Amino acid sequence: MTNDVRTETDTELIRRSLQDAERFALLYDRHHAAIHRYVARRLGMDLSDDLMAETFLIAFWKRDRYQRTEIMIDPKTYAYLGERTVAIKNHTSTGTDGTWSVKKGAVLNLETRTASGRFVDRPGEVPIR
Repeated sequence: MTNDVRTETDTELIRRSLQDAERFALLYDRHHAAIHRYVARRLGMDLSDDLMAETFLIAFWKRDRYQRTEIMIDPKTYAYLGERTVAIKNHTSTGTDGTWSVKKGAVLNLETRTASGRFVDRPGEVPIR
């Protein structure tokens, strides 16, 4: 892993921010302008400032959870393409119905939007018309 923040992936910055919270600020610096412009076009400047602050604050506080939900966005149009929840570390929970274990890398949820705008839940699934 490199110390050059220009080549560190977002995932690496998040992982390193668990030991050095200042690393998370680099994610903010990296993505704030593009996201802020998009939100401002959709909701106006007044709401965009508040929404940006709240979004990054929530992301900061949730960065050490055992799972990560990734929102998939088209980088050119910012159109919503779907989301997936991935286990980012091994985790075991015990509930009234037994013990549930998940391994790092497991996809816990996958939802994608087709070109028609209809949702599917699994790869290869055809949307109901």
